[in-house]
Amino acid sequence: MAQGSTRFRAGERQLLLRFSLIGLAVTIAMAASLGYVLQRQLVDIALQSTVELAVVQVDSILQPYLAATEVTATLSPELHSQLDTMTHHSLESGDIVRMKIWDRAGVVVYSDDDAEIGYRDAASAGLIGALAGRISSERTDLTGPGHDGERKWGSLLEVYVPLRAAGSDRILGAYEVYHTTTTLDLRVGEIRRTIALGVFGGFAVLYFALFGIVFGAARQLVNHARENTRLTEEVTRAHDEAIEGWGRALDLKDRETEGHSQRVAEMAVDMARQWGMVPDELVEMRRGSLLHDIGKMGVPDEILNKPGALTEDEWAIMRAHTGYAREMLRGLGYSGDALDIPVHHHERWDGTGYPDGLAGEDIPLSARIFAVADVWDALSNDRPYRRAWSAERALAHIEEGAGSHFDPAAVRTFLEVMRARNAEAAEHG
Repeated sequence: MAQGSTRFRAGERQLLLRFSLIGLAVTIAMAASLGYVLQRQLVDIALQSTVELAVVQVDSILQPYLAATEVTATLSPELHSQLDTMTHHSLESGDIVRMKIWDRAGVVVYSDDDAEIGYRDAASAGLIGALAGRISSERTDLTGPGHDGERKWGSLLEVYVPLRAAGSDRILGAYEVYHTTTTLDLRVGEIRRTIALGVFGGFAVLYFALFGIVFGAARQLVNHARENTRLTEEVTRAHDEAIEGWGRALDLKDRETEGHSQRVAEMAVDMARQWGMVPDELVEMRRGSLLHDIGKMGVPDEILNKPGALTEDEWAIMRAHTGYAREMLRGLGYSGDALDIPVHHHERWDGTGYPDGLAGEDIPLSARIFAVADVWDALSNDRPYRRAWSAERALAHIEEGAGSHFDPAAVRTFLEVMRARNAEAAEHG
């Protein structure tokens, strides 16, 4: 029972360990997935908000100057001067660090860097989109050509905006601004920290709540399993005690074979273990051995305990005990070795045995093993019709029967067990 408790405690720990690892992995994966989705959405919102703020800021400055003017490469010196003043004093005071204005042909008509005026860009997707009426933006690391003046600010948000005529949807041109990402990065950092604390914190609470539930359920399951095992062990113990009681009852009925069932069961189990049978098979082997003569309960005492040789009719009645065993044990739900041994332990390797005349490996293995142990014990102990044989004579008889009465492999296993027993007896004096 102590081994069973240890086994259950180990099972409980393994169950909780598996839940902990799998649950933790699932929780982290779900939290990371949800956090990633939320972060992407909130970052997109923050980016869009930054773009909209930049558009409002620049529109409010440019509209009074350009909304009613055709944007051409020949901006008046007065307008150019006004834009310079606005750029230097208004834009650079915020997060917008540069601005360019393009005409509808994609030519720079104004830049805070005079050297860029007249530059044509026909390949920029952002500019093409702005001249078609769309606002676009992208973060840029400014590694490409044409960004020497902006590289000092590091990463920037590049925004292209259509420039419309006042009160009209007519596109006059477009403007391009570079917006520092300092404020945006701070907002993104705050978003990530908030999401990490909120999502992972929430999932951590959920995980530990589930862990508590699973822990309690595991304890209950283990307790139920432990109780079921205890009850099963009690039933099994009672069952085995009943089988041993039947064996002792048979020994009392057949007075000259007292102790035979216990002795032959021990020998048969030792042989089965040497053969390589697993523990569950050894249990069935022992049960079948203890029950091997259960059918003799149906044999009259005057035949069972007759001191002399049996007549043919009496032998017919005696041989019927295997059939009685089959009927009795099948009615009690027995199968496997627990049934094969009582029914078939009088079969012979050459097919001349009873009740079914089975031969060779058609005889169940447990019955083949048991037959050797049964004959050895019968020959080594007194019976009503003869005295016990010497160990040497009994061993010689069994070896002679290999290949006719007995399975040769079972005989070899028997001899190995006998040598081991003799060696152990000699070692212990």
